[in-house]
Amino acid sequence: MNGTSLANNNHCPQFYYDNSCYYSYVLVNGCRETLREVIKHLQLNQIMCRLTGKSHKKASDGNQYQWYIRVSDNQQSSSQRPPAQKVNSVLKQLTVGWEHQRSSQNKLVSIESSVLTKQLLEADKEINYHKLIINQQKKQLSCLKRELSDSIAQNRKLINQKDEIEYSSLKDLELLEDENLDLQHQTENHAAQLNNEKFIRENLESKISELERQLETERLSFDTNGSNVVVFDRIKHLVPTLQLVRGSDKLLFSYEVKEPGKVLSVLYKLEVGQKPESKRVQTADSWWEISQKINLGDKGARGRIYYRQSRHPQFKYDVIVSYKKFQQRDIKWMRRN
Repeated sequence: MNGTSLANNNHCPQFYYDNSCYYSYVLVNGCRETLREVIKHLQLNQIMCRLTGKSHKKASDGNQYQWYIRVSDNQQSSSQRPPAQKVNSVLKQLTVGWEHQRSSQNKLVSIESSVLTKQLLEADKEINYHKLIINQQKKQLSCLKRELSDSIAQNRKLINQKDEIEYSSLKDLELLEDENLDLQHQTENHAAQLNNEKFIRENLESKISELERQLETERLSFDTNGSNVVVFDRIKHLVPTLQLVRGSDKLLFSYEVKEPGKVLSVLYKLEVGQKPESKRVQTADSWWEISQKINLGDKGARGRIYYRQSRHPQFKYDVIVSYKKFQQRDIKWMRRN
C-alpha cells in the first residue's frame, strides 16, 4: 500500500499519508494552525517530524495538498517509515476531536437560538398587553373629552341665561323694585353655579392632563422595555458544573442585562473545557479574569467574568458575573473568600 487518505466534512482538514517514496510524508490541507496541530499530535505519539513546508507537487493519490510533513519512526533514522496504522490513528483522533468541537459549537448556537426565540415570544406578549392598556386609556380619554365638551356647552348656556336675566332685570328695574331684589338673588345663585361649573371644568382639565401624562409614560415604558428573564433552570441544564456566586445569577437575569445569551456562551465554553483567554487576578491568586469584555446592557455597560477552581466537589468552577464598576469590591470579596 503506497498511501492512505483521511477526509472529513467541508469544515475539517483532509490528510493523506504517502509512504510510496524513499521518505514518508503526511500531507495536509488547511491553515498554518491546522498544520501546527497535526505536528504537535504526531510528536506526542512518538512520530518524528523531520521537515515541513508548502507542498508543490501532487501526492501518489493524484491530489495536490497544501502542506507536507516528512516523518520517521525513530530519532536515528530519517528514512524509517512509521506504521500506516499508527499515523492514521493519530490523524483520526484529530478528526474526531474537531468534529466534537464543531458539535459543541452547534449545540451552543442552538441553545442561544432557543433563548432568543423565547425572549421574542415574551416580548410579543408584553407588546400586546401594553397595546391593550393604551387602547383602554384612549377610550377613557375620549369619554373625559366628551364630558368636558358637554360641561362647556352647559356653561355657555348658563351664561346666555344670565345675560337674558340681567337684560330683563334692567328693563323692569324702575317698575319692579321688589323683583329686582329677586333677580339679584338669582344672579348671585347663577354666579355661584358658574363658579361651581368652572371648578368642575378645571378638575376635568386636570384629569385629562394627568391621563395624557400617563399615556406618554406608558409609551416610553413600551418603547424601552427590555427582554424578559429566562427560567433559572436553564442555567443548571446548560452549565451544571459551574457555581454562580456573589449574586451572579440575579445580575445575569435582571432587567438591565439585555443579552444574557452572550454571557451564557462564554460560560458554556468553561463548561465543556474550552478555557477562554484569561489573566490571573493579581491580588487574588486563585481567581482568573476572562479577557473577553462583555456588554451587559443596551447603553454599553461593561461587564467582567471571573472564575476559579471550585472548592465544592460537585462543581468544577466558581464564577462571578459582574459590572466593571464593581471590580474593586469584587476583588476584595475574592481575597476574603
